[in-house]
Amino acid sequence: EIGASEIFGLVGPDGAGKTTLLQIMAAILDPSEGRCTTLGADTVREASQVTSHIGYMAQGFTLYGQLRVAENLEFAAQARDVSAETFRGRRDRLLAMAGLTPFLDRREENLSGGMRKKLALCANLIHRPPLLLLDEPGLGVDPVSRRDLWTILEEFRREGTTVVFSTSYI
Repeated sequence: EIGASEIFGLVGPDGAGKTTLLQIMAAILDPSEGRCTTLGADTVREASQVTSHIGYMAQGFTLYGQLRVAENLEFAAQARDVSAETFRGRRDRLLAMAGLTPFLDRREENLSGGMRKKLALCANLIHRPPLLLLDEPGLGVDPVSRRDLWTILEEFRREGTTVVFSTSYI
């Protein structure tokens, strides 16, 4: 059981099942045994309730390389039914926190690894999910960007977001 506004880490070597557990929590995979409840919803029977209320950031880069930073965020907001008015305020705050404001017109594929991870995090936070699931968020990220990621996560934790992340190192 993971409490609200908590940052919880799953630590283990490659192949230990961290990604599988996160995908079960995100209602992407069904458990082979037992059951999982995320935000009070059964991840098998109420998967749509789970997926509509979480942010899930996979290990790899999952944004659209041909889209610009601003377009990726706008797409994420539209997919999550964030109103245009709400989107503008959230976008500006997230981009400032991530240090991405000067790069609004840059294509995602032309960003550094750290910038791409921060953009992916912003895309997953644009709808203010109560639960954020992050699979190896520090993988392939430079130390400065890693620190920026954790600063953003801590800020959202203080505001009530629960964060569960996996890592193979501490």
